[in-house]
Amino acid sequence: MSHKKIALILGALLAVATACGLFDTANPSPTTQPVSPSENQPQTATAVVSPAIGQPPVSKAEINLQNAGQMKESGKIDFENPLGIVWSLDGRRLAVFNPQQANLLDAKSMESQAKVSFERPDVLYAVSPAGLTLVSSKDQATVELHDSQTGSLVLTVPSDAPFGNLAVSPDGKYLARTSEEEISTTLYDTASGQAVAILSGFQTAAPVYSVSFSADSKTLVWLSRGRVQLTDIHNQAMGAEFGHEDFVNALAISDNGKWLATCAAGTIDDDMAPLLNIWDAENGKSLQKIRLDESCSALQFSPGSAMLAGGSGSRIILWDTQTYQQAAILSGHSDRISALAFSPDGASLASASADGTLHLWTAAP
Repeated sequence: MSHKKIALILGALLAVATACGLFDTANPSPTTQPVSPSENQPQTATAVVSPAIGQPPVSKAEINLQNAGQMKESGKIDFENPLGIVWSLDGRRLAVFNPQQANLLDAKSMESQAKVSFERPDVLYAVSPAGLTLVSSKDQATVELHDSQTGSLVLTVPSDAPFGNLAVSPDGKYLARTSEEEISTTLYDTASGQAVAILSGFQTAAPVYSVSFSADSKTLVWLSRGRVQLTDIHNQAMGAEFGHEDFVNALAISDNGKWLATCAAGTIDDDMAPLLNIWDAENGKSLQKIRLDESCSALQFSPGSAMLAGGSGSRIILWDTQTYQQAAILSGHSDRISALAFSPDGASLASASADGTLHLWTAAP
């Protein structure tokens, strides 16, 4: 499978995640070694682990309109080809990953707690915020869940049919697996690996590029080229449709469930330009169209939905969601932003870039 396709699959997962606390003690853990800056990458599903994680990070001020302009870089690491960032639910750790490796970091010190690598044909598709469980597949059919500290296998979801892409719910309860043979998504219980629902009703002539979850894990978001639609997972009802003139490069749903943000080229003032679109998530009404210098490759609402962060080229733009005026522009990367993720307490923002770095940004207390 090409890196381009993997990037498309991973790019919209980022809300991401499966399997809370699923540790299979019957599977022995691989050999572990202390983390060293000069070490070679470990082999398939092996991990390097440092001493146990300490106390939670010191509480910082939540990023908001008043302090966004004073945000500073508080940490930075190098990581090749980063495509996703996930915070643990308690905010103590975060993971940065690409299709072949994940690096788990202490959120306070930014020191590596564990590194897990996958040898081809194994591909790492997602990381769960619930336990930072790693979700991979060797054949784009059977899905495997791995313990992020040891790399050991904790659950297998077998299938003979190929999937298009994977997503994991923020609450850790569901694994979503799209079909390559029909327009449908199967939800699996991450505790048992059993299928619990098949969602359908999304209409598209193109492939389903991705599915993702809302922050409350109650809504599934479908994406195909310029078409986005929501499904209520409980009653399987299809919601409003969101159409675009061009390919959607990034999307996010606000934590309060009111807004959908998308980035795609469109017409504004009789000119075709990169746009940030803000929609009413319930009825599909367009609320805002904001012209950008470069299209966003990543979008993320803050916890509480007061701020929206977008990666536009190598810059990070923060908008106040009451007015959608720019609150801050963060510069520090030298290439396209590939992923953004706010910490659960809203006090930090992690950003990854094609320049091979992960940055952590915090606001002044």
